[in-house]
Amino acid sequence: MPEIIHSGRVALSLIVLGAILILLSVVGFLSAGWTSVLRVTASVLVGGGGAYLVVLSRTRWHEWQSLIGTLISVSVTVVVAIWVTNALTTATKRTDFFLDFTKRYHAIRTDAHDLDKKVRKEPISFDQSDAHQIYFQLFGLMYDEIYAYQNNFLDKEVLIEWMSWQMYDYSGREFTIGGVSYDNGWQSWLATPAKHHQYTPIMKEIFACENKECVRGAIELINSCEAFVAWLGLCQVFHHRGQKPFKRQAQSLKLP
Repeated sequence: MPEIIHSGRVALSLIVLGAILILLSVVGFLSAGWTSVLRVTASVLVGGGGAYLVVLSRTRWHEWQSLIGTLISVSVTVVVAIWVTNALTTATKRTDFFLDFTKRYHAIRTDAHDLDKKVRKEPISFDQSDAHQIYFQLFGLMYDEIYAYQNNFLDKEVLIEWMSWQMYDYSGREFTIGGVSYDNGWQSWLATPAKHHQYTPIMKEIFACENKECVRGAIELINSCEAFVAWLGLCQVFHHRGQKPFKRQAQSLKLP
């Protein structure tokens, strides 16, 4: 019996240590890289401790009833605490992403409006590269929205709505920035390294659509990250290894 108690304490210690690491990872004071390390380590510890308990209890269930009951009680409490904390963290991040995207979009529209006014006043001094740079910011924003959706930080319906607006602007052939058409801006974007980005085929599918349902179908083909994988911070490993948000990349793309 003492050996069983000792082994049970070891298993419980692994589970408790894993739970502590999980709680630390959802607090949000660590970088994304360290958060992923903590969550993966915690999952291994909890899984290992649980497996150890199962192995030990298979032959001596009657001696383990009290310990198993305690374990279940502690596990339920920890799981509920983790779920609530993680849900709040995810909701906060979704709100932050949404507000950031909205702010960037309004800034782009403001820049476009200012350029339109400048072109009307001084048409001779107009340089298309100014309009192309604003389009680059817009397309970079759209790529970041897809990135956020794949990582469960943007709701699918919100993405469908935003992409539908862009599809109508593109297909309507009336939208311009500084007199430069949407298609002209898109072709300039494709003349940069963005042509080879993994999200470019998705955008081509969306721009080929004629209605919102078609856009929905294109977005539903995007391989969004499973919730548990996103929680572990391993979406990039399984879905888009090496890809990063496009915000800084779009700002750095300059025309010759």
